[in-house]
Amino acid sequence: MHVLAVAVSLMVRLHLGGRFEGLLQGGFLVSLLAIGLSTVVGYNDCMQMWPFSAATLALMIILAVFDYGSDPTMPANLEA
Repeated sequence: MHVLAVAVSLMVRLHLGGRFEGLLQGGFLVSLLAIGLSTVVGYNDCMQMWPFSAATLALMIILAVFDYGSDPTMPANLEA
């Protein structure tokens, strides 16, 4: 489940603007929910693997938010 979640996160980034973008974004949201729930359930049930789920969740959030395509010399722009 964790490998699939990270793979979907990367595929969303690689296929921006493609014809499967909506499908991949839906898969990303479902996997984000699944990993988030597994983190909370694992933490509450004192399972030993919950930090792995938390790290996967953090990686997915970073992949979703981090902007790979902007020019580092340009200031941030909030206009679309």
